[in-house]
Amino acid sequence: MNYSAYFAIEKKIKSTGADIDRADLISQFTDGKKNSLRELTDKQYFAFLHFLNNRIAPKPEVHNGLDDWQNTPSNNMRRKVYSLMVTQMRYTQAHMEEWLLKYSVHKKKLQEHTERELVDLVSQVEQVYASWVIEINKKNKKH
Repeated sequence: MNYSAYFAIEKKIKSTGADIDRADLISQFTDGKKNSLRELTDKQYFAFLHFLNNRIAPKPEVHNGLDDWQNTPSNNMRRKVYSLMVTQMRYTQAHMEEWLLKYSVHKKKLQEHTERELVDLVSQVEQVYASWVIEINKKNKKH
């Protein structure tokens, strides 16, 4: 077997200044049962590579003290729905959730929507908002 993938990872780990011992890493990974690359099966070797990559994976960026999950497309869409319904149309949060359960295309609470479902929901809420604006403008013309 070719162990070049392991040695590339080892080099990357050592470049961070970490002092690692290959036998210790393998022993840790195999719960003390093995201590050399040659002893690992192919399946174990690839799992070991995954294990090492997870240990050296870069940490998520921080934006103004907020973790990346807050800036995901899903959360941006949730904020859009919340903004239109609560801020613009003046629903309470509870009333918004009731509306979502009763009238939304997926009949779920806001936090339960998947990213794909949120795309549909944002479109629906934008249409409801546009209709709401038209009705407000009609009422204002009557007065």
